[in-house]
Amino acid sequence: MNQRAKMKSISKFTFTVACLLYILCVPTVQAKKPRPFQCTKTKSESRKNMQAPSSIPPCTHEPITYEDEMETMTSTMTSKTDSVTTVNSATEKTVQFVFTILPVKCRDTVTTKIFVATRYPDENASVEIFSPTFETPRISVFLRKGNGHFLEIPSHILLKPTDIGQKVNKTLVIASDKLIVAYGHQHCTSVSNWRATAFRVRPLSELGNDYWVLTYQSEGVSQVTIVAAEDNTLLNISMPSQLETLFLDLDKHESYVFGGEYDVSGSHIVTDKPVLTMAGNSADKIPRGNVGLDPFVECLSDVTKWGRHFSVVSLMNTSSNYILKIVAAENETTIRWTDGHNVTQIILGMGKFYEHEVILHRNSILEVHSSDPILVAQFSNGLTSSDADESMVLVPPLSHGIEPKVITFPVFSLPPDGENVDSFLTVWVSSDGHYGNLTIDDQQVVWREIGKDSNDSTIAQTYLSVGSHTLSLVGNVSIRAIVSSYHPWISYSYPLT
Repeated sequence: MNQRAKMKSISKFTFTVACLLYILCVPTVQAKKPRPFQCTKTKSESRKNMQAPSSIPPCTHEPITYEDEMETMTSTMTSKTDSVTTVNSATEKTVQFVFTILPVKCRDTVTTKIFVATRYPDENASVEIFSPTFETPRISVFLRKGNGHFLEIPSHILLKPTDIGQKVNKTLVIASDKLIVAYGHQHCTSVSNWRATAFRVRPLSELGNDYWVLTYQSEGVSQVTIVAAEDNTLLNISMPSQLETLFLDLDKHESYVFGGEYDVSGSHIVTDKPVLTMAGNSADKIPRGNVGLDPFVECLSDVTKWGRHFSVVSLMNTSSNYILKIVAAENETTIRWTDGHNVTQIILGMGKFYEHEVILHRNSILEVHSSDPILVAQFSNGLTSSDADESMVLVPPLSHGIEPKVITFPVFSLPPDGENVDSFLTVWVSSDGHYGNLTIDDQQVVWREIGKDSNDSTIAQTYLSVGSHTLSLVGNVSIRAIVSSYHPWISYSYPLT
């Protein structure tokens, strides 16, 4: 071999060695791929035996401190209160709510409002509401002690029907320097399009990892959204009605929407980090064939907040038709309900649900008992079988009560300007208290007693006016409460807990 050939051979060898050293020493940058996450379960296994992979960290509920994420202003969020004061956005705040707004089927446009208030009456709070994705300016408000504020949200931040089956970034974030409460409301803007819904937004401290979906579907579009509060949130979504299981990876403030013209009830959502899960319908008839058509939505509770004992009453000062819907998280869950005369019993398997139509008179109490925790939803029937239009509310279990002694909450107005609309507060007061010791806006009110359930809780109702209200509890008493507004063509309900 001549000298030139030798040098060429040595050069090729040196280049090859250099390439190998570069590959071994320099990390390769790869695109982030979703990590599969699947619960080790079979159809016959109990939820108690389901385990996430050992590499997945446990759920945490630490507050998330946000950083400035938007600067450009292209649209505005508006405040519907006279006493909003702009505050210094540099005040240290923690994120307390992350949520989306599900689409509502309207002929024209939809009006969306958020109500925020301090959780404890002796504190002021500095609050900011913003979208991490859209170039919409933050809205900053100063909440005075015991006061709440209504804020209108621009429509371009809302989810759309075309978002179903997609990952989207349309999350709203609420941050504050003190603990606050938040509620949402939507209604069709046109007074000739009588549709509305309302819901309580669950804070980060209430989010969980294990949800079973419960909603209603007859002719409309059922819909579910899952919102991640942290990066790299792994989802396992089992949809028995579609014979499908999805494995997804969501980043912080990203959400996934699923649903369609089928009942998504019984779908199972398991995650490795806390998420918010909302379920409802863009507009539907309850039951099928009714004249009315209304949207409804609720922030679902995860299984750790379910209960075994519920009492259900008419949510307005008259007899009305309702559909109770129940979903179980365990196999062989025995469920029994009684109206004081008749007793009915069924057995549900894990993820199975049951619908039961009932007529609730002004003073009738329907009680539901179960051997294992269940989730119960109460749907108001439409116009042909009720004095109100469709609505949905999760029935608070008797084991869960309101924690603060004073809670501020809204009654949203319904078009046209609340005319012919009746609004009620229904309370379940524990045996160690009395509804006569409850005040609204520091005033004694007239209560109508419905009766007592087998848990010795007294159930009572009072009328409410549109606006911000403060419910005060006296003594060591525990209560559960539901707010409802009814009109023959437009209605909504939501729980205070």
